[in-house]
Amino acid sequence: MFLIISEIYLFLFRTHVNNWALVTSGASDNYNMMTVNWGGIGFLWNKPVLFIFIRPERYTFEFIEKYDYFSLSFLKDDFSNVHEVCGMQSGRYINKIKETNLNPIITKNGCMLFEESILSVECKKIYSHQMSQMNYENHEFHSMIKDKGSDHKMYIAEIIDIWVND
Repeated sequence: MFLIISEIYLFLFRTHVNNWALVTSGASDNYNMMTVNWGGIGFLWNKPVLFIFIRPERYTFEFIEKYDYFSLSFLKDDFSNVHEVCGMQSGRYINKIKETNLNPIITKNGCMLFEESILSVECKKIYSHQMSQMNYENHEFHSMIKDKGSDHKMYIAEIIDIWVND
């Protein structure tokens, strides 16, 4: 399993993927995606995992809470306009697929990936935790984000499948 994680890192560096990804959750007829860049990949409980952080105010949060699976899709740098739309606009008010011209693909678990992704990771939630000001060891970090909304919720998910698009 360590090999899988190492290969993901190498692939990301070799293909010049920026540090942004789209996290997508929902069903094929009702889903949302948003730009994320807080997270990481590793091992936990003898499983390859990744972790992400999402604020409860975000529309995608509702989908992540409701569904067991989500995906991360990494796009090449020339898709910065997609990250701008998906990071700054809410799927409550616009159709992000229409705005970005992305082409969704449905996995056997019902996750949405995108043809334009060079790397997609399908995940199943295994743990979540609402961050709280009282748990920060260094309150300087909390002060950096407190004026931008509520504390993030952390999700740890098992990596179920990986797709590479050459």
